[in-house]
Amino acid sequence: MMKTKHINWQYIALGAVLMIGGAIFGIGMWFNSIKYCYGSAFCTYFKNLEWESLCAGLFGLAGGLAVIAVSKEQIKAQVDVSAKQIATMNVHKADELCRPLEFTNSTLIQAQHKLRGIQSGLQKAIIIDPRIPIAHPLMGTWLRVLKKGREDFAQEMEHIAKLLEAHGATNLNYQTFQNASAAIGQAKSLKSWPTGFDIERLRTETQKFIQTIEIASENCRKAQASLDKQISETRRRYIEGQ
Repeated sequence: MMKTKHINWQYIALGAVLMIGGAIFGIGMWFNSIKYCYGSAFCTYFKNLEWESLCAGLFGLAGGLAVIAVSKEQIKAQVDVSAKQIATMNVHKADELCRPLEFTNSTLIQAQHKLRGIQSGLQKAIIIDPRIPIAHPLMGTWLRVLKKGREDFAQEMEHIAKLLEAHGATNLNYQTFQNASAAIGQAKSLKSWPTGFDIERLRTETQKFIQTIEIASENCRKAQASLDKQISETRRRYIEGQ
């Protein structure tokens, strides 16, 4: 936003009064030095005019205008200082309000990145040839990927759950809270892995896990989008709106 340049009209009036007073003073002194007017009405008028009193009044007026102009500048400087102090306080307030939001936002971004990595590992495991016997070393790798994926998934959702517990009721908006809670709910919906299942059961359970991760990841994305909007609105309200 472009700011219009401030004009102190008292300074303009002061300059005009000083110019007029100076002109009258100079003309009066000049006519005082003339001994005879030789019938000039203008000369006679100025010789009879009490220009000293007029100049004294004008210079007194100039002094008053100078006091007013300086006082106005001081008031403006104090207003500017107050405005800057308020702006600084608003920035600090916005930072204070956005700090837990930005930390939660960072956690949601990290969770999405982690979920993509888990999903990628599961998708690589699920393409193993189903004709491979269950005792094959690749099956062991598959099971380890599943186990590690579940542990990492639960850990990421636990981080989000702790943030909701700490900041959800006081800081996060409704959409963020609901979507993040939905992601956490996906982790809670996972059942314990049964033992002794065949490869087809393993494939089915892996596909279900991939779908669970996709839903949780989408919930995290929606929560992050809502949180981004909340952060932007908070900063705009306290900073851009001043």
